[in-house]
Amino acid sequence: RPATATHVDTDLVVAPLHGIERDEGLLVARGEAALDATVAGRDESLDLALLRVPGLGPSPLTLADNEDAD
Repeated sequence: RPATATHVDTDLVVAPLHGIERDEGLLVARGEAALDATVAGRDESLDLALLRVPGLGPSPLTLADNEDAD
C-alpha cells in the first residue's frame, strides 16, 4: 500500500505504521529507484514505523545549529 515516508538518516525512513502490512519485502521509492526495506522499529501509539533501507544514502534533512536559532 503506498504511503509517504520521511528520510531521516543514511539508511532510515519514518513512515505511517498503518501503511505497513509486513516487516520485510517492502520497497521505498527514491526518484526512479525502488529500494528494499525492512521494519527496524515501530511505535503503535504514534502510528509510526522506522524502516531500514540499505543504499538509501544521506538524508536531505539538516539540523539547525543552536547558534542560528532566534
